[in-house]
Amino acid sequence: MSETKIDVAVNVGNLLGVNIEYSTGSTVCKNSWNNVLIALVMRDIANKEDVAKAVGTLLGIDVSVSSEGTVPKESWENVYFEIKNRI
Repeated sequence: MSETKIDVAVNVGNLLGVNIEYSTGSTVCKNSWNNVLIALVMRDIANKEDVAKAVGTLLGIDVSVSSEGTVPKESWENVYFEIKNRI
């Protein structure tokens, strides 16, 4: 038996202990991805550096992380100005 996208998404949610929301058809709701990301961070599967880079990717901007794992002021400024331009 072949699993649907929803079945697999729900399996991911079950592994992480998070709710996977979906609509009729095969659309997984955005909140499900939020839940997965939060669970990955809470379980230390994703760290601050991973999340900072993901924010940069989502915004299409450069977010650098130092070798010590800190996000420099310039990256925070990039995030600030990009969000400000979008809202």
